[in-house]
Amino acid sequence: MKTGLLAATAAMLAVGCGSQAMAQAPRSPILSKGSAGAMRADVEQRYSAAVAMSRAPEVIRANDERFTWASETKVACGIAIGFLKTGTVDEDSIDKCDFYYQRMQQPPAPIMTPPEPAPAQVAAAPPCATKLPIVFYFGWNVAEPPPEAAGVAQAAAQQMQACGWQNLSVSGYADTSGSTAYNQKLSEARARNVASLLENAGVSAQALTLVGYGETRPAVPTPDGVREPQNRRVVINTAGAQ
Repeated sequence: MKTGLLAATAAMLAVGCGSQAMAQAPRSPILSKGSAGAMRADVEQRYSAAVAMSRAPEVIRANDERFTWASETKVACGIAIGFLKTGTVDEDSIDKCDFYYQRMQQPPAPIMTPPEPAPAQVAAAPPCATKLPIVFYFGWNVAEPPPEAAGVAQAAAQQMQACGWQNLSVSGYADTSGSTAYNQKLSEARARNVASLLENAGVSAQALTLVGYGETRPAVPTPDGVREPQNRRVVINTAGAQ
């Protein structure tokens, strides 16, 4: 297998907020630019801004919605860039790229200081701030997680108790390009590498279930030999969920 066509979509954290926030994004003004080249410049600017925000230590430590929207922006813009490179304007991915970018730029809600509990009361457990499933997207023929995956794994590990997760499943997938046997091994390698990040962050190996599905369970069904970025992924979920 060769260098990936859409490696720009290698990073994604789909913690659930973006996909649930809207069924369809509003039409983006980027689509009025006319040419694919002009649109691509705007989309690439949004992608670069999202990458920078998702890697910013203060954003990762804050564990607020900025990280979620930055991750959603990277995925949508990365898909849009992949289409634009071929001269194709995918309106849906451009709309989402612009919508998530605007949400990413909104300041986080102020943190309210909770009142001091009465002496006889037991302090409430911290809320679960991380949503499952968590999805990482990989470049074509790439088994190493994206750079920001370590920070996401750290946040997930810190939330194990607050969210009540006893065990986690780490499932690897591949697209249909390449042979079935190769894709099976690639999906397993992706799952192992993400599991290693969780273990390094403090999650017990006994609490992790690893599985590679190869090209057998695509998020986007495609014919054989198609390089589909949304199918090159690893999903972290509660044990028993896919």
